[in-house]
Amino acid sequence: MAARESDDGAVPLGFIVFGFLTWSVLRSAATPATSLNRQIMAWQPTPQTVAGAAVGLAGKGDIFGHLLRASVAAAGNKARPAAAALALCGLALFAYPLLIRRYGPLLAWSDAALAAAGGFTGAAGVGGLLAVPLAWPALLRWPSLTVAALNAVAGVVALALYAQRGHEGQRVLEHGPAFVPPELSGAGAVLVGRADSAILPGHARWLAVAGGDIKIPFDRLSRGITVLGEKGAGKSRLLFTLHDAIREHYPDVPILIHDPKGEWYRTYYNPDTDIYFAPHFEGSARWGIWRDFQIIPELRHSLLTSTVHAHPTQGDSFWMDQAVDMLEHAASFPDFGRACEYLTAIATTKADDKFLMSVFGTARLGFLDIAKAQVMNAKKEPASIDDFLKRKGRILLLNDPSCADQQRGVFNLFLTAFLLRVLSMPDVPAHKLRAVAIIDEALTFHLPPDIDRRIYALCRSKGLCIIAGAQRLPDSHNHERGEWQHAEYTVAMKVIHQATQASLSKRAGSLLFKQKKKSTTTNQGGGSESESVQDSRQDAIPPEHFGRLAPREFVLFHDRGLITGKTTESPHEQRQVALPQFDPLQEVTTISRKMMVGG
Repeated sequence: MAARESDDGAVPLGFIVFGFLTWSVLRSAATPATSLNRQIMAWQPTPQTVAGAAVGLAGKGDIFGHLLRASVAAAGNKARPAAAALALCGLALFAYPLLIRRYGPLLAWSDAALAAAGGFTGAAGVGGLLAVPLAWPALLRWPSLTVAALNAVAGVVALALYAQRGHEGQRVLEHGPAFVPPELSGAGAVLVGRADSAILPGHARWLAVAGGDIKIPFDRLSRGITVLGEKGAGKSRLLFTLHDAIREHYPDVPILIHDPKGEWYRTYYNPDTDIYFAPHFEGSARWGIWRDFQIIPELRHSLLTSTVHAHPTQGDSFWMDQAVDMLEHAASFPDFGRACEYLTAIATTKADDKFLMSVFGTARLGFLDIAKAQVMNAKKEPASIDDFLKRKGRILLLNDPSCADQQRGVFNLFLTAFLLRVLSMPDVPAHKLRAVAIIDEALTFHLPPDIDRRIYALCRSKGLCIIAGAQRLPDSHNHERGEWQHAEYTVAMKVIHQATQASLSKRAGSLLFKQKKKSTTTNQGGGSESESVQDSRQDAIPPEHFGRLAPREFVLFHDRGLITGKTTESPHEQRQVALPQFDPLQEVTTISRKMMVGG
């Protein structure tokens, strides 16, 4: 963000208004004596005011003098509207820039603006304190005096800051991030929440928008959304809000949802419109992965690579590549049973080959993930991945914390197939979506790096919306990765992971201030003054601030800048329904035992 615009334009306006009001009051006081008599005759005597009392005394020939009392009365009569206008205008011109946060706090105002504010409000305060008792009855006197006193206090504060500024030098914001909402278009938008600048730290609060809706345009959903937040921060509720808006706007688009705790199932699942894919749960949809290997051969290598990378701790890239080659050979058999026999033969006949057994150990884990999807198809005709993409409802990757590790690999396979198949389709306009993937607990997925990059590079043109949720960003020290961390829209809620806090703070940027410093040097020949400009930086949002966010509070990073706000309330509550019955998949256990080395 460039340096904020100068507020010097308020200076001449303030002087003009002040000069006009002062001229009006002085002109009233200078009214000729002949006119004073007419004004006294027209005056409605009000004993509650000083001016009214003066009128009464003037009629009785009091010793203070007819002309003096008449002048006071006439001035008070004229000052009745002028005093109010002067006091209200003075306070308004001082408070309005602070309320709209147009020019920042007083400390950020320029020297000329502080001088104008001090002079105008101070004069309005002093003038009001003198004029109000003359012009207003007792009923309105104290409120009017309060306004006049506020003017006087504001003037003193502004002049004090101006004097201090002359001693320490002015500190001016030169550069900083843009605290603005996302740019909207005519295609509609998802309401995420309401802007709330109070969420920002105090030193940056004045730069932000104070209110209004925060929306993400529908025609930019395919650029990716990431939601970060700890447990209890409101991350799931925000994902529900995004889902509801997309579901309403795109009712015919399939939505793939990773449900790691069963909360999506308990909240949304409708057996008439939705299905769930979970090999270890009864009633799961069936996926003919082996048949897809044959009818969509271009998908085979990517899926085999994905299933091997789902277990990243089993070896380095060399062993993984060798394992993929072994699975490629197994997948070339048209029958799944033949592939099982091929790998079982390696385990039983090549047990002495240590190199081959190292490769086989990695390949075996990936093959068992394939087996979990394939063994469900014995009793019912399975669906192709293309059939899943033709659905109009939700597709839940249903999981449970008690068996999460058992289904992680097969979910990795299904997600890869779903996303890559969308990328193989023609491009669509920006306002259209072909598919949506809501990946809660995104850190549990380990897509191969090249596949991950390919997906996020092409999702915009293919109409693929990926919404990722996680408690933190991937940690490279733990060999974690995920292109979702570079999504165009990142919603950061309460985060306690220090590396993630530091990354978010770095993305928010810093405020660059320039401050003029004056120094005086004295010597035998006299003294000299010099002036220098010093730069100082301050984090717009310090890292630790992300750990202090209350539930529902967030910072939204987008292509134009960032903005803070609170999420909208979600009307959904989980139903008291049980998850489907667990299926141990004994067939997979049998295959695994046969493939034990030396077995």
